[in-house]
Amino acid sequence: ATDDGREYIIDVLAEGVWDTVGGLARLFADKSVVKIGHGVGGMDIQSLHRDFGIFVVNVFDTQEAAEVLQLREKGLAKLCALYELPHSEEYDLLKAEYQNTDWRRRPLTPPMIEYGRYDVHYLVQLRRLLIRDLVKSDKRDGNEGRGDYSDFHEFLRACNEED
Repeated sequence: ATDDGREYIIDVLAEGVWDTVGGLARLFADKSVVKIGHGVGGMDIQSLHRDFGIFVVNVFDTQEAAEVLQLREKGLAKLCALYELPHSEEYDLLKAEYQNTDWRRRPLTPPMIEYGRYDVHYLVQLRRLLIRDLVKSDKRDGNEGRGDYSDFHEFLRACNEED
């Protein structure tokens, strides 16, 4: 998803795509472009590097932000609900059907692609809201302007110094 609302789905297992994904390396390495994901510290970043030689820098992980904020619920759908982002019945139906589906199966069906799209749809908005709360939390903890690196500062540094 982009700031201007465009969303892209890249099916790396689709015919002819695997060998072209490395072409995204420059974008992923560009520290002026924030990459946003949910739980990307697990397999996502490792797989991009292992499979395509892509180094990902300047990453904001919404799940990690939820950890820093010590939110009880850290799942993407739960965070979206917590921040009262628009919710749809269609997403609930797609999630129920496709969350645990075999994603190796091809071709991806239009509903599978739509479910994948929902997974990125609110990330830009969610990042803004989480940063707002991280800043509030940092100020509330008395860290404003002190120059020390509280959990929030360490978190932001980690986001910006990925590889």
